[in-house]
Amino acid sequence: MPSTESAVIIGRATPWFHKRWLFAVLFTLGSAAWFAYDGAIGYPKQNEIARAFEQFKEEKREDDWAAYARQRDWPDAKNIPKLKSPESIRTQLYIGAVAGVIGLGVLSSFLYRRGKVLKVDADNLYTPGGKTVPFASIQHVDTALWAEKGLARVHYRVDGTIRQAVVDGLSYGGFAGEKPYRADQILERILAHAPKTPPAEDNASDVRSG
Repeated sequence: MPSTESAVIIGRATPWFHKRWLFAVLFTLGSAAWFAYDGAIGYPKQNEIARAFEQFKEEKREDDWAAYARQRDWPDAKNIPKLKSPESIRTQLYIGAVAGVIGLGVLSSFLYRRGKVLKVDADNLYTPGGKTVPFASIQHVDTALWAEKGLARVHYRVDGTIRQAVVDGLSYGGFAGEKPYRADQILERILAHAPKTPPAEDNASDVRSG
Protein backbone atom coordinates (compact mmCIF):
# COMPACT_ATOMS: atom_id res chain seq x y z
CA MET A 1 0.00 0.00 0.00
CA PRO A 2 1.41 3.42 -0.94
CA SER A 3 2.45 5.23 2.22
CA THR A 4 4.69 8.09 1.15
CA GLU A 5 3.92 11.35 -0.56
CA SER A 6 6.04 10.38 -3.56
CA ALA A 7 4.55 6.92 -4.05
CA VAL A 8 2.46 6.40 -7.16
CA ILE A 9 -1.16 5.41 -6.43
CA ILE A 10 -2.95 3.63 -9.28
CA GLY A 11 -6.68 3.04 -9.52
CA ARG A 12 -7.61 0.39 -12.08
CA ALA A 13 -11.02 -0.32 -13.57
CA THR A 14 -13.31 -1.76 -10.90
CA PRO A 15 -15.89 -4.60 -11.03
CA TRP A 16 -18.59 -1.90 -10.93
CA PHE A 17 -17.06 -0.32 -14.03
CA HIS A 18 -17.12 -3.66 -15.85
CA LYS A 19 -20.71 -4.44 -14.83
CA ARG A 20 -21.98 -1.04 -15.95
CA TRP A 21 -20.27 -1.17 -19.32
CA LEU A 22 -21.06 -4.81 -19.99
CA PHE A 23 -24.74 -4.09 -19.29
CA ALA A 24 -24.63 -1.26 -21.85
CA VAL A 25 -22.90 -3.53 -24.38
CA LEU A 26 -25.37 -6.37 -23.90
CA PHE A 27 -28.38 -4.05 -23.96
CA THR A 28 -27.43 -2.30 -27.21
CA LEU A 29 -26.21 -5.38 -29.07
CA GLY A 30 -29.12 -7.41 -27.71
CA SER A 31 -31.56 -4.78 -28.95
CA ALA A 32 -29.83 -4.79 -32.33
CA ALA A 33 -30.21 -8.57 -32.58
CA TRP A 34 -33.86 -8.39 -31.51
CA PHE A 35 -34.87 -5.81 -34.12
CA ALA A 36 -32.77 -7.43 -36.84
CA TYR A 37 -34.38 -10.81 -36.16
CA ASP A 38 -37.86 -9.33 -36.34
CA GLY A 39 -37.10 -7.55 -39.61
CA ALA A 40 -35.30 -10.44 -41.29
CA ILE A 41 -37.11 -13.48 -39.88
CA GLY A 42 -39.89 -12.76 -37.39
CA TYR A 43 -42.06 -10.36 -39.41
CA PRO A 44 -41.71 -12.26 -42.71
CA LYS A 45 -42.71 -15.45 -40.88
CA GLN A 46 -45.76 -13.73 -39.40
CA ASN A 47 -46.72 -12.51 -42.87
CA GLU A 48 -46.41 -16.04 -44.23
CA ILE A 49 -48.81 -17.29 -41.55
CA ALA A 50 -51.24 -14.39 -42.02
CA ARG A 51 -51.36 -14.83 -45.80
CA ALA A 52 -51.81 -18.58 -45.52
CA PHE A 53 -54.75 -18.12 -43.15
CA GLU A 54 -56.32 -15.53 -45.45
CA GLN A 55 -56.10 -18.02 -48.28
CA PHE A 56 -57.86 -20.63 -46.15
CA LYS A 57 -60.60 -18.10 -45.42
CA GLU A 58 -61.00 -17.21 -49.08
CA GLU A 59 -61.31 -20.89 -49.92
CA LYS A 60 -63.71 -21.33 -46.99
CA ARG A 61 -61.47 -23.99 -45.43
CA GLU A 62 -61.12 -22.50 -41.96
CA ASP A 63 -62.02 -25.86 -40.42
CA ASP A 64 -58.89 -27.36 -41.94
CA TRP A 65 -56.61 -24.71 -40.45
CA ALA A 66 -56.07 -26.38 -37.08
CA ALA A 67 -54.55 -29.53 -38.57
CA TYR A 68 -52.56 -27.55 -41.14
CA ALA A 69 -51.18 -25.23 -38.45
CA ARG A 70 -50.23 -28.06 -36.09
CA GLN A 71 -48.06 -29.62 -38.78
CA ARG A 72 -46.07 -26.40 -39.00
CA ASP A 73 -46.18 -25.39 -35.34
CA TRP A 74 -48.24 -22.33 -36.27
CA PRO A 75 -50.88 -20.59 -34.09
CA ASP A 76 -54.54 -21.50 -34.13
CA ALA A 77 -57.19 -19.41 -35.84
CA LYS A 78 -57.66 -17.19 -32.76
CA ASN A 79 -54.02 -16.13 -32.64
CA ILE A 80 -53.17 -15.31 -36.23
CA PRO A 81 -50.63 -12.44 -36.35
CA LYS A 82 -51.42 -9.22 -38.14
CA LEU A 83 -49.90 -8.66 -41.54
CA LYS A 84 -46.77 -6.51 -41.30
CA SER A 85 -46.25 -3.80 -43.89
CA PRO A 86 -43.02 -3.51 -45.90
CA GLU A 87 -42.41 -0.21 -44.10
CA SER A 88 -42.58 -1.83 -40.68
CA ILE A 89 -40.14 -4.53 -41.78
CA ARG A 90 -37.71 -1.92 -43.10
CA THR A 91 -38.07 0.02 -39.85
CA GLN A 92 -37.11 -3.03 -37.80
CA LEU A 93 -34.05 -3.61 -39.97
CA TYR A 94 -33.09 0.06 -39.79
CA ILE A 95 -33.39 0.19 -36.00
CA GLY A 96 -31.42 -3.04 -35.74
CA ALA A 97 -28.64 -1.62 -37.89
CA VAL A 98 -28.48 1.63 -35.91
CA ALA A 99 -28.51 -0.20 -32.58
CA GLY A 100 -25.77 -2.48 -33.89
CA VAL A 101 -23.55 0.46 -34.79
CA ILE A 102 -24.18 2.03 -31.39
CA GLY A 103 -23.52 -1.29 -29.67
CA LEU A 104 -20.21 -1.75 -31.46
CA GLY A 105 -19.28 1.78 -30.47
CA VAL A 106 -20.11 1.05 -26.84
CA LEU A 107 -18.11 -2.18 -27.01
CA SER A 108 -15.12 -0.37 -28.50
CA SER A 109 -15.31 2.30 -25.81
CA PHE A 110 -15.49 -0.35 -23.10
CA LEU A 111 -12.47 -2.22 -24.44
CA TYR A 112 -10.54 1.05 -24.68
CA ARG A 113 -11.45 2.34 -21.22
CA ARG A 114 -11.06 -0.91 -19.29
CA GLY A 115 -7.29 -0.78 -19.67
CA LYS A 116 -6.99 2.83 -18.51
CA VAL A 117 -6.09 3.91 -14.98
CA LEU A 118 -6.62 6.81 -12.60
CA LYS A 119 -3.24 7.70 -11.13
CA VAL A 120 -1.48 10.20 -8.90
CA ASP A 121 2.19 10.67 -8.14
CA ALA A 122 4.02 13.33 -6.17
CA ASP A 123 3.18 16.13 -8.60
CA ASN A 124 0.29 15.23 -10.90
CA LEU A 125 -3.11 13.69 -11.37
CA TYR A 126 -3.45 11.46 -14.43
CA THR A 127 -6.99 10.73 -15.57
CA PRO A 128 -8.16 7.67 -17.55
CA GLY A 129 -8.98 10.05 -20.40
CA GLY A 130 -5.35 11.02 -20.77
CA LYS A 131 -5.32 14.37 -18.97
CA THR A 132 -2.36 15.34 -16.82
CA VAL A 133 -3.29 17.80 -14.09
CA PRO A 134 -0.33 19.30 -12.20
CA PHE A 135 -1.19 19.68 -8.54
CA ALA A 136 0.20 23.22 -8.70
CA SER A 137 -2.55 24.16 -11.19
CA ILE A 138 -5.46 22.99 -9.03
CA GLN A 139 -7.81 25.77 -7.96
CA HIS A 140 -10.54 23.82 -6.22
CA VAL A 141 -11.77 20.26 -5.69
CA ASP A 142 -15.53 19.75 -5.48
CA THR A 143 -16.21 16.65 -3.37
CA ALA A 144 -19.96 17.17 -2.85
CA LEU A 145 -20.77 13.91 -4.66
CA TRP A 146 -17.90 11.83 -3.32
CA ALA A 147 -19.71 10.18 -0.38
CA GLU A 148 -22.80 9.36 -2.45
CA LYS A 149 -21.45 8.61 -5.93
CA GLY A 150 -17.68 8.50 -5.64
CA LEU A 151 -17.31 11.54 -7.90
CA ALA A 152 -15.06 14.56 -7.44
CA ARG A 153 -14.46 17.46 -9.81
CA VAL A 154 -11.00 18.96 -9.96
CA HIS A 155 -10.93 22.54 -11.21
CA TYR A 156 -7.52 23.57 -12.50
CA ARG A 157 -6.02 26.44 -14.46
CA VAL A 158 -4.45 26.05 -17.91
CA ASP A 159 -3.26 29.11 -19.81
CA GLY A 160 -5.57 31.37 -17.83
CA THR A 161 -8.63 29.15 -18.34
CA ILE A 162 -10.28 27.11 -15.61
CA ARG A 163 -10.81 23.51 -16.72
CA GLN A 164 -12.30 20.50 -15.04
CA ALA A 165 -11.22 16.89 -14.58
CA VAL A 166 -13.52 14.27 -13.09
CA VAL A 167 -12.27 11.73 -10.57
CA ASP A 168 -14.58 8.71 -10.76
CA GLY A 169 -13.73 6.59 -7.75
CA LEU A 170 -16.44 4.01 -8.40
CA SER A 171 -15.03 3.26 -11.86
CA TYR A 172 -11.32 3.50 -11.06
CA GLY A 173 -9.80 2.50 -7.75
CA GLY A 174 -13.04 1.62 -6.06
CA PHE A 175 -14.21 1.27 -2.47
CA ALA A 176 -13.66 -2.44 -1.86
CA GLY A 177 -11.15 -4.34 0.22
CA GLU A 178 -9.28 -3.00 3.21
CA LYS A 179 -9.39 0.63 4.22
CA PRO A 180 -8.18 3.13 3.22
CA TYR A 181 -9.82 2.39 -0.11
CA ARG A 182 -7.77 3.01 -3.22
CA ALA A 183 -10.17 5.69 -4.51
CA ASP A 184 -9.99 7.50 -1.16
CA GLN A 185 -6.19 7.37 -1.25
CA ILE A 186 -6.18 9.05 -4.65
CA LEU A 187 -8.58 11.77 -3.55
CA GLU A 188 -6.64 12.39 -0.34
CA ARG A 189 -3.45 12.91 -2.34
CA ILE A 190 -5.24 15.43 -4.57
CA LEU A 191 -6.80 17.27 -1.63
CA ALA A 192 -3.42 17.49 0.12
CA HIS A 193 -2.19 19.70 -2.73
CA ALA A 194 -5.39 21.65 -3.39
CA PRO A 195 -6.33 25.02 -1.89
CA LYS A 196 -8.74 24.67 0.99
CA THR A 197 -11.10 27.18 -0.63
CA PRO A 198 -11.35 28.23 -4.29
CA PRO A 199 -9.80 31.59 -5.22
CA ALA A 200 -12.49 34.27 -5.22
CA GLU A 201 -11.82 35.30 -8.81
CA ASP A 202 -12.49 31.75 -10.03
CA ASN A 203 -16.08 31.67 -8.81
CA ALA A 204 -17.23 33.55 -11.87
CA SER A 205 -14.77 31.92 -14.28
CA ASP A 206 -15.83 29.94 -17.30
CA VAL A 207 -15.24 26.30 -16.36
CA ARG A 208 -14.49 23.97 -19.25
CA SER A 209 -13.98 20.26 -19.36
CA GLY A 210 -10.53 19.49 -20.54
